Amino acid sequence: MTIMDTDTYDENTTNGIILFPTKIVVLSNGNRLITPQSVNLDEDQITHIAIVFQRNYKNNGRNLCRIYVNSIQNAVFEYGGSNHFGNGYLKIG
Repeated sequence: MTIMDTDTYDENTTNGIILFPTKIVVLSNGNRLITPQSVNLDEDQITHIAIVFQRNYKNNGRNLCRIYVNSIQNAVFEYGGSNHFGNGYLKIG
């Protein structure tokens, strides 16, 4: 997970679960499509977020990511088996 301000964010290299004040973005090293992999959030409202990674979806070597906001699925996308999110570490700030 990566929590950062917009000055630190680099759209070409940053990957992982990226939380902005009004948006959450989930980017892997090989899957970087901002629109299908992001969800807009409301300001001044309590928001519950769940991100589900499903490995080997349908036994075809692909993986699935679903983003839920307040118990509603807002985004779903596939990514390859060799992709990774955030290089396996937690980064805050």
